[in-house]
Amino acid sequence: MGTSSELNGVLSERHVIAIAVGMLMQRCKLRRVDAARRLKQVATVSKVSVFHAASELIDSHPRPLRPEYN
Repeated sequence: MGTSSELNGVLSERHVIAIAVGMLMQRCKLRRVDAARRLKQVATVSKVSVFHAASELIDSHPRPLRPEYN
């Protein structure tokens, strides 16, 4: 069994990937399985891990203004 910090790292990676898949689902109107497949394809073509591809996707997403500021 892994240590607590190893478990937290794995859970954090899965959380980042889940957020990126959700963003692709919303942005591209994809089903979950198709969004996950697209993220994996991006990672493969870019020769990076799925986690790294997910992180880049999240970081490059334009941040909309919060409704109270519009």
